[in-house]
Amino acid sequence: MKSLQQILKESYNNSNANEFDNYIVEGLNINVNDKTVSLTDTHDKGIDFSLINNPVYDKYKYDKYKEYDVISIFKRTQLTDTNNVQRDENPFIYALKNKNGWKFKITDEEINKYIRRFLEICKKINSKYDTIIITPSSSNLNEKFMKVISKQVNADKVINEYFIKLSKEEIIDDDLIDKEQLRNDYGNSYERVLEEINRSFRRMKGRSFEAKYIINKEYLKYIKYISSNNDENLRQYIDNKDILLLDDTISSGETISQCIDGILSNFIPKSITIITLLSKLK
Repeated sequence: MKSLQQILKESYNNSNANEFDNYIVEGLNINVNDKTVSLTDTHDKGIDFSLINNPVYDKYKYDKYKEYDVISIFKRTQLTDTNNVQRDENPFIYALKNKNGWKFKITDEEINKYIRRFLEICKKINSKYDTIIITPSSSNLNEKFMKVISKQVNADKVINEYFIKLSKEEIIDDDLIDKEQLRNDYGNSYERVLEEINRSFRRMKGRSFEAKYIINKEYLKYIKYISSNNDENLRQYIDNKDILLLDDTISSGETISQCIDGILSNFIPKSITIITLLSKLK
């Protein structure tokens, strides 16, 4: 409870963000004028929290042969910008992560309502999973999310250091852009695409690799930005076990793909299920 209250109360930042015309999350209002996220007024909007307090179930297509179950706490609907262009930027997650000036406009009473709803949804998640593995994140939101989920799932093991998000310098220095596959896929356009990727790297302000700066999300599959720790001591917790892979949200899906790659290349799990705060963008 305390960690979620801290998330909600401490989510303030003074940086700039893009403006949004239409953004909806079930049970939440997004105000683009003062960049706030608040709970929906259930009386005015006709939304009853008791009717939408179930997880959202979906599928994530890993490749043409395999897909995985996805459980999401909140349902996300379409976001468009002022030019009616579909976007996948996320005020709700921004507010939770203390990014881009977004904050929660919410009273203590509403915080408790939000937390109760969040916990009620979490309680409905299947508790059969043996191990929770956390994807890497630039904020500590995943770990806060994990603390709540782990109380509901009662997994034997929580692994939060298996994956490492590489810095942009490590990606460049270790030449972790798949140039050969780029040539195969883009032919004569190869050099132009590679320069677009390099420009995206130059736009990243800090040392961390940030996928949001890669304008064409199709390019992400050519960049290895997640490393996995092949620790034999973890085999007992992953081989032939039901794994819950936790990430705050699925955008392009490339982070999830690289994490699944890291698990499957080293271990043989019985199953992998993905859990997120927000459902995939439809």
